Amino acid sequence: MEPTVRAENVWTHLPPVVVVMLYFVLCPAPVHAATQKTDDLIRAGQKLEAKEATELEEHLTQNATDLESRTKLLGYYFNRSFDSPEAKAAKERHILWIIENRPDADVAGNAVSLVLPYSGGEAFKKAQALWIAKVDGNPNDLKIVGNAAKFFWEVPGTRGESLLQRAADLDPENPAWEDKLLSLYHVRFLGCTGEEAKVVAKKGLATVEELLRRAEARPEARPFALIRCCSNMTDFAIALGDTQNAKARLVELLAAATAAPDEKWSPFAVHYSHTALGRIALSESKSDDAAQHLIDAVTIKAQKPMQFKPETSLASELLRKGKRDVVLKYLETCLKLWPADDTRLSKWIEIVGAGGEPDWKLRAPGNGSR
Repeated sequence: MEPTVRAENVWTHLPPVVVVMLYFVLCPAPVHAATQKTDDLIRAGQKLEAKEATELEEHLTQNATDLESRTKLLGYYFNRSFDSPEAKAAKERHILWIIENRPDADVAGNAVSLVLPYSGGEAFKKAQALWIAKVDGNPNDLKIVGNAAKFFWEVPGTRGESLLQRAADLDPENPAWEDKLLSLYHVRFLGCTGEEAKVVAKKGLATVEELLRRAEARPEARPFALIRCCSNMTDFAIALGDTQNAKARLVELLAAATAAPDEKWSPFAVHYSHTALGRIALSESKSDDAAQHLIDAVTIKAQKPMQFKPETSLASELLRKGKRDVVLKYLETCLKLWPADDTRLSKWIEIVGAGGEPDWKLRAPGNGSR
């Protein structure tokens, strides 16, 4: 039985600009010539003056198929659409034209071409109907299927999932589709509870196994596959109460990082494999083991600058278990490794030392920003 995923719990309360930012992070497009050209056109559009945008609109009345001009205008309207109803309407008009006439174009799968289900109104309904028709008419066209999958990634239901699976079947040598599918399952997992969450977690773990299977043919790629999977895999395994396989994968990643301490990915792998193993230990009521993993997570070789941020979910859980001294030691070591993050970390140290619990999501402690 398909889970009734409460996707609105994940998306409804987020501002549209945040959803689009999450799209960029969770559904990265592969970097190739067409993508680069599209990104360049979007950036050029963002720099347009109002007069230049008007001239491009006039140009399109006589040259409707000029996709480059239309892409620039999407760039121009994109940021403005969050505050201006007129810009939003203009952006949606161009998006609908692209879906209708060029669903295979790179820009059709770009984040600027999203029409969000919770803010798009009639434009979303039209975009959804167009994408369904395009996929039904071109079921084996990878570009169209892939672009439609990116659109439906934001939409509750199983269509986004099935389209990503179809794209993976059409493009079996490309792990990016499983990456996107894994991200989709994790977002939906966060909007589920109980048995529903377990259904999604099982699908997520199956996707993890497929990603790792693909990496078997390229041993040098396996650590990166494990890094991509470790956080989601841990969440899924804990939810299912079946963590043995996840632990084995994390120990494998830790061993690979220990054997290659000078690789750029090694500190990241050590940090996140230990924090993930600590979370699993906590799920098994082994708080002392979890505390040791938290300390071991910062026994890493510092980079200048560090290419990632310190993980806080294990620290948060241990603090609630009464391991305040361990969390303080962890944060104080983090301060040495991440000196550029001193404002946030120093504030957390102050709060934990005073017997409180920080808001771990704060980006700049003390000013209330997130």
